[in-house]
Amino acid sequence: MTRLLLFAWLLLAGAGFLLPAHAQPQGADRVVVLSTSLVSPARVVRLQAAAREAGVPLQVLSASQDSPEALAAAIDGASLLVIDAPHSSVAQAAAARFGDVISRSVVPYVLVGEFALVAKSQATVAAPLAAERSVDAAWAQRLREFWRFPGAANLGASMKALRQPGSLDGLPAPLPLPLTGIYHPGWPRVETDVAAVERLPGSGTVAIAVNSATLAGDDTAWLDALIASLEARRLRAYAFYGPRQQKDLFFRMTHDGERRVADAIVNASLVFSPNERKAELERIGVPVLQTLPSLAMDAANGRGAGTASRRPTSPPTTVPASWPA
Repeated sequence: MTRLLLFAWLLLAGAGFLLPAHAQPQGADRVVVLSTSLVSPARVVRLQAAAREAGVPLQVLSASQDSPEALAAAIDGASLLVIDAPHSSVAQAAAARFGDVISRSVVPYVLVGEFALVAKSQATVAAPLAAERSVDAAWAQRLREFWRFPGAANLGASMKALRQPGSLDGLPAPLPLPLTGIYHPGWPRVETDVAAVERLPGSGTVAIAVNSATLAGDDTAWLDALIASLEARRLRAYAFYGPRQQKDLFFRMTHDGERRVADAIVNASLVFSPNERKAELERIGVPVLQTLPSLAMDAANGRGAGTASRRPTSPPTTVPASWPA
């Protein structure tokens, strides 16, 4: 009986059912992801789920919460390190904190920078870290595109790439995300022409300005819920994004030529030039609700970690009285 129990225990252990709760993936094919503060919990949850489904041993560390010593232990013997840094500021911060540890190791790595650079095939460098190390540059760029462009197809392709570090063999072309676009959850793809808004049902149109990272990070659950809520009031709603340096972005994404298509704007994007943006909004001349995106998201909530808090930074402007209640 003792021998039978021991044999059963060994079978379960071999199948992975008796691993400690906090055990991390081991082995030469293990991939480590250093996730920076601007990566949403929603994105991390989806990444881990995709890795489990694809059979990719994946370990995720937090650049803000884990120590350099923890990263050194994680990358020892790993096949690849992916540094997920959606903005140059967090790339520099990660390089400053973990650069020495990474430089002293021999692990191949890829630094995945912000969406706009990836879309233009431009690599991010954050000294002492290079854009990539010990992997083919073309493969590294393909992985960045899979990583930054949203959607299940790109996520699945990124898992295939992680299983074959440095090799482009059999990898599909990425499905790109436009640098500037218009989003609606009911559309099969992101549109680039404001005229697409006319296909949406409803009267009274709300345009929602978001950061490109909302789409690039697959963090649209809160946005989809907001659009659905507005549509339940028989309003028409869509989201738009674009380069933050583009001074007339809001005007272009709320007008079809010179004809205005939006009756109100919800600004859920970060504002870097408030005086210029204020002047542009006054030029557009519609009610605006200004909000501040927050990273106060719960990775364990029932909606798959896609809910971000939105705190008003100015008193809400009421919608026109003629709109449905």
